[in-house]
Amino acid sequence: MTATVEGTGTSTATGLGAGRGIAAGIRFTGTGANGVEPDTEIEFPYTDTAGAGAIGIEIAGAGTADSGIGVGHPLPAPAVAQGGSSWEPTSPCTPCCLPDAGTLPRVSTVRVAARMAALGILVAAFALSAVVLPLFGAPRRTRALRRIFRTVLRAIGVRMVHTGAERFDAGPGTGGVLVVANHLSWLDIMVLGAVQPVRMVAKQEVRSWPVLGAVAARAGTLFVDRARLRCLPSLVADTARALRDGAAVGLFPEGTTWCGAAMGEFRRAGFQAAVDAGVAVRPVAQRMRLLDGTPTSMGAFVGADTLLDSILRVLRLPGLVFEIEVLPLLPSTDTDRRELAHAARRAVCAATGVSVATAVPPRAPRPVARNDQLPTAA
Repeated sequence: MTATVEGTGTSTATGLGAGRGIAAGIRFTGTGANGVEPDTEIEFPYTDTAGAGAIGIEIAGAGTADSGIGVGHPLPAPAVAQGGSSWEPTSPCTPCCLPDAGTLPRVSTVRVAARMAALGILVAAFALSAVVLPLFGAPRRTRALRRIFRTVLRAIGVRMVHTGAERFDAGPGTGGVLVVANHLSWLDIMVLGAVQPVRMVAKQEVRSWPVLGAVAARAGTLFVDRARLRCLPSLVADTARALRDGAAVGLFPEGTTWCGAAMGEFRRAGFQAAVDAGVAVRPVAQRMRLLDGTPTSMGAFVGADTLLDSILRVLRLPGLVFEIEVLPLLPSTDTDRRELAHAARRAVCAATGVSVATAVPPRAPRPVARNDQLPTAA
């Protein structure tokens, strides 16, 4: 169900921007419309439990909202309206979240072609290295992989800015670590690898990608079929085993890409692996900017966007600054996966400037009006 309230007043919500929101603790008070009496206060309480789908709300009129999703940012569809499994991670972000490419400077077609050729050569070299590098010792292999990732980023016009801790784990020989980051783009994996190579948890579809799928498999990627819930326990067990063996395992707990103006819920299942293995969680915050420092989503890979379209957008820019901040470790002892997920998300939100309020709960209870008056359903 989608409800619309029109009028003037103020709105306070969890998970919405000014004038837009999702049923998660929304209150609206103002002069009435659509059958709502003047000064009616309507409350949509939220409890973080597993249950049915969320309910979209739009609030039209003057007002303010305590949120992290900007004005006009698309809202997640109700779970009941999503394709596939209702638990499968989804994002409201679409190519509409991207700035108009016509308003930004572009490099010449010749330079785009040169960058594309360089990218192809480097991907081929990386595929070859996946066969050769296992023959090297761990320190040498790590240095080589970091150099490869940094070279690829420079070749396509991306400048990485690394702040925070020098590496994801506490140091060589200190054991495994679960690396969790907000998910923006296909660039994420290269940026993470440029800091410290990690074994990624990736969607099953990546395995079928030309060249990159084979490289990912040889690099020890842990694949998950997001449409099959019963596969999660085995994935958690495999991840915990890798962590116990001392690996740095990378995970995007949102489960899908967002544009950066908002952030999805951090799914808790992956954090269970850190709890089971008794290793720390390393939150990582990622941001993108243009060369003049302006925040941008031009490098994002969202919605029905194709991989080629996203790559070409990046190659056409004069340059893209990709900021990665390695935040303090979160111990997994004396806690549970729920608290770890919340703590990691709060840390990433604080570093990126996205409000914690933008978490989109997958399920919400029925809205109840305090005075038994509900807005007209659209």
